[in-house]
Amino acid sequence: MKKQINCMLRFKLILAFAILAVSGCTKFAENIGTSAAYTSTPQTLTYCTWEDEEGYAEKLADAFEAENPGITVNIKYISAALTAKEISGLLDKEDIDIIGLKNINDVLYLAKNYKITKITGHIASSGIDGSHYGNMYNDVSIDGEYYCLPTRKTSWVLAYNKDIFKKEGLNGPGQMTWDEYASLAKQLTKGSGEDKQWGGYFVNWFYDFMGIQEKNYLYDDDLTYVQKSLEFMNRIYNEDKSHMAPKEMEQESWLEAFESGNIAMMPQGEWFVGMILEDEKNGKTDVDWDIAPMPVLENQKTGTTWGLYQLASISAKCGRTDIAFEFLKFLCGEKGAELYASNGMIPAYTDTEIQNTYRSAIGNHNADAFFHTYQIQEKPAYEGYADLEDMLEKEAILYLNGKQSIEITMQNFKKAREEYYAKK
Repeated sequence: MKKQINCMLRFKLILAFAILAVSGCTKFAENIGTSAAYTSTPQTLTYCTWEDEEGYAEKLADAFEAENPGITVNIKYISAALTAKEISGLLDKEDIDIIGLKNINDVLYLAKNYKITKITGHIASSGIDGSHYGNMYNDVSIDGEYYCLPTRKTSWVLAYNKDIFKKEGLNGPGQMTWDEYASLAKQLTKGSGEDKQWGGYFVNWFYDFMGIQEKNYLYDDDLTYVQKSLEFMNRIYNEDKSHMAPKEMEQESWLEAFESGNIAMMPQGEWFVGMILEDEKNGKTDVDWDIAPMPVLENQKTGTTWGLYQLASISAKCGRTDIAFEFLKFLCGEKGAELYASNGMIPAYTDTEIQNTYRSAIGNHNADAFFHTYQIQEKPAYEGYADLEDMLEKEAILYLNGKQSIEITMQNFKKAREEYYAKK
């Protein structure tokens, strides 16, 4: 049986070695340690990924080992909350060959600090067909070079309660605009107290969703869509009162709220599907649910949504890049994708057969809501983008809790952004 290593590292522990990360570097890591030949000599690779992949990471490693006798893959698990700087320190301290990463900005940070290896040549010689990764694939290159491959992807859709729609004499939602969504949510909001039927549930930590759908990011000069996103959230929370307000959402998680059966609609990522299927299997919920396309802006392309690739890179300390790439290719290619899909996760690599595997895994639910989409990269490859998100969040919380106007909110964000750029 494969060795499982618990690596749940907390901030204080990480901080001690995170400072070892090289600062101020402007060059990217080259192909460090690629001399190891792919031979039958017994080898052990260590794949480090976050703990919420525990359900299928072992299956992926087992399947690779079955095809590659003589290579053992051990798994280390880390917290998904670790920052890129903390992961950099982890790579310095621990013996890790392949590292799972949450987004392209983690890749950017680690590449600039010489922690991961350039694999552009390996990808080119491997025959990997990038078209199978969808329209976001080119967004994971850095100055034309690749330091990672996508493992799986997140994708936002609209979950809804079929029983509520039936009770109200309505068909399930199709493609709507955001304005249509807000109006429908208001129509579906009824009652009061614990039995209140909410028209929707919208998480209060995604403040620029309209901007992302328009490929308009927080570093752009025009912040119109940032303001529109915030005003929309204020409308559904505080004006229409069709969604729980931020303070009300503190009382229970989004999943518990939806599974209670009192939420008609909920924009949410694809992880929702795996989580609710698991709760169904364990008898925690019997809510009758399905999924529909994410609402879009007026005159926007049908199926426009957002998401991220989950990624994997090879450590610069690996010393055997050729062998590590064999596992990376399996993890991120067709065979790994089949295993992800069979476990109810959406792989980055997809084709008709893999889509059918996913459909079978999630049962009688509208998987096409994930596959018939035009997906926008949620976080662009931009150093310091997380800092911009933090600045917006600080002001957005004040606005959505009625502490300041939208005008002051936007002024403060613009000022904070200008001061940040001036210091950089």
